[in-house]
Amino acid sequence: MAKIKVINEETGKVAGYVQDSQDRIERVLDKATRRKDWNFDVYLYSKDSKITCTNAQWVAWVRREFGLVQISNGKIVEPATAAQVSYLNILKVAIEPNMSKSRAGELIDAAKNGMLGSVNGFYTDGSN
Repeated sequence: MAKIKVINEETGKVAGYVQDSQDRIERVLDKATRRKDWNFDVYLYSKDSKITCTNAQWVAWVRREFGLVQISNGKIVEPATAAQVSYLNILKVAIEPNMSKSRAGELIDAAKNGMLGSVNGFYTDGSN
């Protein structure tokens, strides 16, 4: 299983990481470069273990093809699921950018237990 960094060349930032077999990554990117109707602007640098996308449109394409994961402290951070985000919206909880699955779970639990807007279970306005 390869872990390859995806970079948006336009911003110079890491968009996330592709985690898939090296063969599949190379096969999908090779197939895409052969399409005559695409102006394909995604490049795989195997030596550097990175995929460079010239703009956000191609980052979105890579995300659709492979799914991008975030990495924090050397561990993969799974993004919040669509169901979690939907439930947080129902609970009227603000969605954080790049929210992880575990953080979404924490917020759901806190909202269900009435602890949002509090510090260690005590509301900051002293109402409890």
